[in-house]
Amino acid sequence: MKVLIAEDNPMWATLLAENARQWKLQPIVVADGHEAIETWRNDPSICLVVLDWQMPGLSGIEVCQQIKSDSSRPFTYVMMLTSRDAKEDLVAGLDAGADNYLTKPVDMSVMKSQLIAATAKATNTPMITNTGMRPNPTCLSSLKTHGFTIPLPGGMKK
Repeated sequence: MKVLIAEDNPMWATLLAENARQWKLQPIVVADGHEAIETWRNDPSICLVVLDWQMPGLSGIEVCQQIKSDSSRPFTYVMMLTSRDAKEDLVAGLDAGADNYLTKPVDMSVMKSQLIAATAKATNTPMITNTGMRPNPTCLSSLKTHGFTIPLPGGMKK
């Protein structure tokens, strides 16, 4: 499954991309908000987006708002990953439509767990039944193609 990583700091961009590959995700890294929204619009198989808040061009908040307001696309999971750790920033990120908000420095094991859960949301798998979200068939076929498995809660069957 593809994950769009919008991060203008080269060290963070590299770290996130390397970890995403270890987690069997396909990272696409961009360094500014305009490139992030264009990349997302031009590739319907992108189901997960990780956004830094402060980037050149559009901010992560603006990118998030544009993604979430595009009703022509199925659900895309958006994670804000930023150094902005004030409660007001968290609220602003979630109010902009982010599905998750993590602060730097991030514990990569926590981020991994949350991105694995995000794949369930992005593909509307049984982990999140009865949510009313539109499944993204492109994301689901991408998971199958790349052998990615989603852990289901105890006792649930596919």
